[in-house]
Amino acid sequence: GGNPCRARGIVSISGVVNQSREPIVRVSVWGPQQRKLAVEAVVDTGFNDYLTLPIQAIDSLELELKEVVEAQLADGSFVNLPIYVGWVEWLGDERRVAICAAEGDPLLGMALLHGSKLTIEAVPGGQVIIENL
Repeated sequence: GGNPCRARGIVSISGVVNQSREPIVRVSVWGPQQRKLAVEAVVDTGFNDYLTLPIQAIDSLELELKEVVEAQLADGSFVNLPIYVGWVEWLGDERRVAICAAEGDPLLGMALLHGSKLTIEAVPGGQVIIENL
């Protein structure tokens, strides 16, 4: 048994650039009840945190609320942002992450990418590869 790629330390996450030129990767997310959800997330290097999910996904995973923080949006206005705790399968490991409730497509940010190499072929249908440094 075992994963022969993991044994050699070659672990990567691959995805694709969609027709809107967004780099998309699929990650597994779960909460304390171990209910897993495969999430297609937009890799967003302008987002400093780990992950955003719509509230429906957060509710279905039964994630625990950690805190509510005040966040400033790009237009200068402030919103209260609920932060939940969950786990993500990431480059061969399970990572405990902070998950922000936000509408729209899930975003995968720089906190999760930290310590990895991101390669994007920036054309529709192009490859997206995330690998350990």
